[in-house]
Amino acid sequence: MDNETKNRLRKLSQTLRVALTGKEIGPPLCDVIILLGRHEVLARIDDAISWIEKHENNRIKKDIKWI
Repeated sequence: MDNETKNRLRKLSQTLRVALTGKEIGPPLCDVIILLGRHEVLARIDDAISWIEKHENNRIKKDIKWI
């Protein structure tokens, strides 16, 4: 895997962690996903997308524009 791909995966993982837990640091992402379950994971991702859309001029949207 090249460095660009690794960096994108790292950013995606960090964005997903914040969307699911509200924190930048925590247990392994796979564990969080398993503990929350499919329904809750999808609901939290939807909530995060809604928040980003509401705050589209916010720095966060600029940080994740590559997705």
